[in-house]
Amino acid sequence: MFLQDGPSQLIRISDAIESQDSQKLLLAAHSFKGQISFFTTGPSLDAVKRLETMARNKSFSSAESVFNDLQKAYECLADELSTILSLDYLGV
Repeated sequence: MFLQDGPSQLIRISDAIESQDSQKLLLAAHSFKGQISFFTTGPSLDAVKRLETMARNKSFSSAESVFNDLQKAYECLADELSTILSLDYLGV
């Protein structure tokens, strides 16, 4: 579910940043934070927390940069989870 929903979550966050809608960003970041925190406390969680804070403060000055960090960290996390799932499926 997380691997399937991740790209749409990223789009919601990106759209909120693009439109500078702090309420949408807050909701999207908070939702994604909950999903991410189930799997890691690493860079992807840190980035989404920063976006959530930016939304609360209605500050978008570095949101694009933080979003790029989130995308990269999510891709790494998704790759790691996919590898784990495929190894489990193979019985390794």
